[in-house]
Amino acid sequence: MIARFRFGILIATAVLSGCQSGYRDAAKKIDGHLLAGDMQGAAEVANGAFLAKKNERDAVVRAMDAGVTLLFAGRLQESSVALEDAYTRVRPLLDTNAEISLTENVGAIGANQTVMVYEGTPVERTMLNTFQAISKLAQGGYDEARVEFNRANEWQKDAVERYAKAIQSARQRAAKQAQSKGIDLAAASQSSDFSSLTTGLEDASAYASFQSPLTSYLRAIFLLSTSREAGDLGNARSELRSVYEMVPSARGVIEADLKQIDDGKFEPTTWVLVMSGMCPRRDEIRIDIPIPVGEVNYVSAAFPKLRSVDGNVDRYSIATADGVADTVELMNVESVVKAEFREALPAIIAQEIASSVAKAAATYALSNSSRDDTANLIGKIVGIAYQASTTQADLRSWRTLPKTIQVARASTPEDGKISVNAGDGQTIQVPVAADRFNVLLVWQPGGSGTPISMIQWSMNP
Repeated sequence: MIARFRFGILIATAVLSGCQSGYRDAAKKIDGHLLAGDMQGAAEVANGAFLAKKNERDAVVRAMDAGVTLLFAGRLQESSVALEDAYTRVRPLLDTNAEISLTENVGAIGANQTVMVYEGTPVERTMLNTFQAISKLAQGGYDEARVEFNRANEWQKDAVERYAKAIQSARQRAAKQAQSKGIDLAAASQSSDFSSLTTGLEDASAYASFQSPLTSYLRAIFLLSTSREAGDLGNARSELRSVYEMVPSARGVIEADLKQIDDGKFEPTTWVLVMSGMCPRRDEIRIDIPIPVGEVNYVSAAFPKLRSVDGNVDRYSIATADGVADTVELMNVESVVKAEFREALPAIIAQEIASSVAKAAATYALSNSSRDDTANLIGKIVGIAYQASTTQADLRSWRTLPKTIQVARASTPEDGKISVNAGDGQTIQVPVAADRFNVLLVWQPGGSGTPISMIQWSMNP
């Protein structure tokens, strides 16, 4: 009876953990469309995966991918629906029990981390409401955009207050779980193979206090363009000063924006923001951990490793009748993603080791639970199948974020004509409102030589 009970528990857990084949297949298809510059195709796949809602554990990341691709496919209302769905799901993290929820998500001990509900990283949650603000602005919703920028700021504050503490709590939970099995987690984590997980992360850095320069800059130019109230202009100045300190490369652009506020002379301006390339992906690697469990001296575990995506363009230019301006980097999204991953990696390693030990111990117990050799053999087979089906790294992430974001600005041309040069000979001509503040948001995910997608909006006080 006990053996049968254990058998049922293991099978149920294996089924629950499952594999991420649905998510991984959709992600691969989306990547293929994006690398070819086929935004409509990417949006169809991403939105189909979002609407199917086959796996609620992946719902947030599916909604975020759908939100961005739909946005650049010009399907603005559908984009807002997807992004609002993601926000509704992660919003409880801002409540008083958010630290507990995040701790469970980062460091839960179970079959593997793929069984946990994906709730995003700090930069992902901030960018979620930033892209929703963009969608609302493109639909002419000033008041709604203001709400979304405020929500994005809430996420940045929340990250400072909770995220690092939650990761530390996750590591402690994993260590306690391993200790209960007689395993020294610190010693187990010393395998030289683990160094491969941090390759390429050495120079990664996030902006101060989990800030997103894109979020702050967009909020600043939104307030500058739509309001003349002293409080709003003060907030715009504060946001610009913050970006000025975070991103030295963009100081020339920011100084021109600050001058408008300081002089009280607001000249219609057109900003061009360029999203280039795609942010890093998570790949899976297997590592044998020197942990004795029963008659086995090594336990195999799966871990995520970040991989950069080639194909971004480092410099674009914009041209009007008055001249040409090159873009400068506003935000290195890849560096932020890498820095957050590096910070969370010790907790991920600890969780996976503890999980692997627990599964190996369960398999050993199952294969020695009876005096009947045949029953033990069946138990061993079941245990091995259980381990194989649940040894998977969590590869979920918001894959439709860009690699870098660049910016250039110009006085809005009187003839309403502006062009964006991608640096590969590809130029797009864009009409803008001659007497207004305009924003062009361009994305070239596939890199040099691939098609460009763009959305734009105009603003007026």
